[in-house]
Amino acid sequence: MDRHFIQILLPLKLQWNPFYYSTEDVSRGQIVSVVFSGRRYNGVVYRTNCAPDLASSSIKQISSVRADLPTILETELQLWEFIASYYVCTIGEVFKAAYPVGKFNGEIMAAARTERLKKSISAIEADLCKKHRDSVMQRLNLERDKIIASLPSPLTQSPQSRQTPSTGIIPRPMLITGPSRYEHYESVIKKCLQNELQVLVLSPETALCEQLADTIGIQTVVHHGKTDKYITGVSAALRQGSPIAVAGTRMAIFLPFSQLGAIIIDEEQDPSFKQNEPAPRYNARDCAVFMGRLHKCPVVLGSSLPSLESIYNCLSGKYSIKGGIFPKFSNHIVFIDIQAERKKNGMLGYFSRKLLERIGGCQGKICLIRGWENQEELSAQIARFFPEKEISIITLSELKKNGNADAILTAVLQIDALSERDDFRSDERMLQTVSMLEGVCCRHGAKLVIQTELISKFGQKRSYEALLEERREFGFPPFTRMVDVRNADGKMISRHFIEKGSDLTAAKNAIRKAIPPSCYLDVDP
Repeated sequence: MDRHFIQILLPLKLQWNPFYYSTEDVSRGQIVSVVFSGRRYNGVVYRTNCAPDLASSSIKQISSVRADLPTILETELQLWEFIASYYVCTIGEVFKAAYPVGKFNGEIMAAARTERLKKSISAIEADLCKKHRDSVMQRLNLERDKIIASLPSPLTQSPQSRQTPSTGIIPRPMLITGPSRYEHYESVIKKCLQNELQVLVLSPETALCEQLADTIGIQTVVHHGKTDKYITGVSAALRQGSPIAVAGTRMAIFLPFSQLGAIIIDEEQDPSFKQNEPAPRYNARDCAVFMGRLHKCPVVLGSSLPSLESIYNCLSGKYSIKGGIFPKFSNHIVFIDIQAERKKNGMLGYFSRKLLERIGGCQGKICLIRGWENQEELSAQIARFFPEKEISIITLSELKKNGNADAILTAVLQIDALSERDDFRSDERMLQTVSMLEGVCCRHGAKLVIQTELISKFGQKRSYEALLEERREFGFPPFTRMVDVRNADGKMISRHFIEKGSDLTAAKNAIRKAIPPSCYLDVDP
């Protein structure tokens, strides 16, 4: 028998991909079972027709071809290669993140269940053939529809037989700001589904993802709170080419889209799109932009207040823009200078006199957002100042998850506690936090009061031009690329800034070669 030498991708942190041989023809992307270092793994055929520089006697045979598992799409493999290269990790680590053990087990169970249901269909057909022909056809169709509906994925027209509309020109990613972006999302989704295409809608956090799906009418939602069985069903439908709009957190970029018509990234500025631990430490926003090039589909980035990186891309012509680049805050927001109040003895505990006056004059529900304030002390002060008022105390994460229950006044006791001061993005992130608060808390004319020690951060001079000029002056992104070196505990050892226009891959590889094996690179963003 002829031996076909192949290279197998394993879900391990390996700097090389091992060689095996097969006595049957296999294709790139197929799943095979192999033994590596005494353990059995499901691996992906990465390269075929190899000529390994090894003695053929030292190369093992694959155990089997996993016909019960789906073939990895070429676009999936290309995305994995990009992530491994850009974020300086192994492609095996990306494979493990994209197809964890639970997801593989779900695929196996789904395949077995499908086979059982197919046998059930055959048995029903045999039974019905004994009866009158008209009755047979009627009952058979009903039974078949019932069983097929219970399959993990709809039986739809194959992706290969469906033509994807394409002009051959990859559109520039588009940045859209303000609340009108949701209408644009709905329009994009509707157009894609009418053309029998798929849509990926990314959201930074689970709670925001569920809220966004409700807002724009998406039924299929994928995040870590969903079961392996559910995600397997979604994956199977996408692989079959079913026209579906999927809302998901950063993990959704690893779904097997076969007919992707558009990508939407909501709140693109949110740092939660960045995976910190474990590897791969990727940014789902930037990976999604790359996916747009892979699938030759439009990418829409939405934000209440965009990141400076995206603003820079608009100014340089890399992105197009719809809406204001840096929207101004509305007159529903009031800022209170804590330092100025303290100088005139205007602070009583956590409250300024100005805030107390606004709370006292408010006839309705009031919500306080705390940062580092002590919960018990804060509750005691509220009980002393306003014993009869309905005032709720929540954190920022609780606000994102549950909203503020239609409070007519929301107050942030100290906005400075909600962002890191020692990060070069702190000013940008603070403004983005205020913009997010405005979107959640200022509906239907409700007021937002913000106390701050750093009132100058919110002045009219804090424009995107001023923030970008500061970044340029100090050599920070987006004018450079930043790479942190971290130890095994995640502590930063050193920080490197790489000039734009230089060979980024070569620079990152040079840094990697100079650090101990126990350290790793964390690429921003």
